[in-house]
Formats: sequence, structure tokens, C-alpha cells
Amino acid sequence: MFGLLLKNQLAAFFRNSFYNRKTGKKKSAAGTVFSIALFVFLMVGVIGGSLSAAALPMCAALVPSGYGWLYYALFAALSLFFGVLCSVPGTHAALYLAKDNELLLAMPIPPGTLLLSRLCGVYLLGLFYSAVVMLPAVLVRQVLFG
Repeated sequence: MFGLLLKNQLAAFFRNSFYNRKTGKKKSAAGTVFSIALFVFLMVGVIGGSLSAAALPMCAALVPSGYGWLYYALFAALSLFFGVLCSVPGTHAALYLAKDNELLLAMPIPPGTLLLSRLCGVYLLGLFYSAVVMLPAVLVRQVLFG
């Protein structure tokens, strides 16, 4: 039951990619591909590219001088900030604005399982946003210094 609830929670986060918000109908295949491609371009291309451009001079200056730990600490702090900041709207929508609480609580699903699935969905979303920051930092370090 937990797996189904978690799958439903993650599908709700990305529902705008598959359904038209105004009509509620499923998007065409081209519209879905465009939405997913736009999301990937923004996350990988824009955010990942700009963070890679910022990581390049920082890594080139900090790692050879023996401050590699500071490089990772700065990007870990940025990752934490980005993960928390970006997952706040999803957290608010998943935990406080859920419209299916009455329906799910009327079923034989323990409330703890319901809450745990929602919290795990929020955690995975924050983990994704944190990975968007840490992955360019790690890749730049590996490319520059092997």
C-alpha cells in the first residue's frame, strides 16, 4: 500500500507535465514530450550549466591549495538551501492542501502510512533538487582533478 501511495504522490508532483491544468484532460504526446524536455532543459541546462560555470573557478582555486573540503562544504550548503527552498511549495501542497485526505482516511489505510508516503514524496523531491546542485560540483571536481 505504501508503494502505491508514494507512486501517486510522485505522480501528483509532475501532473502538470501530463495533464492540461485548465481542462483537466490528458496532454497530447507532443505536449507531454515538450513539457518534460523543457523541465530537463531548465534543470540540467540552465541550473546545472550555471552551477558548473560557478564551480569551475572555485574548484580550480580551492582544491590545489588544499581547501577541497571548503569547495564541497560550500556546495553542500548551497544544495541544502536549494533543496529546502524549492521543495517548500511541494511540501505545502502535499501536506496541507491535499484534497483527498477525507477519501484516503475513510479507507482502511493507517494514517501513519498515508503521512509517511507524503513525507517520503516531499523528501525525494528535495533530494532531487539537492542532486541538481551537487552533481555539477562533483562532476567539475572529477573532470579537473580526476
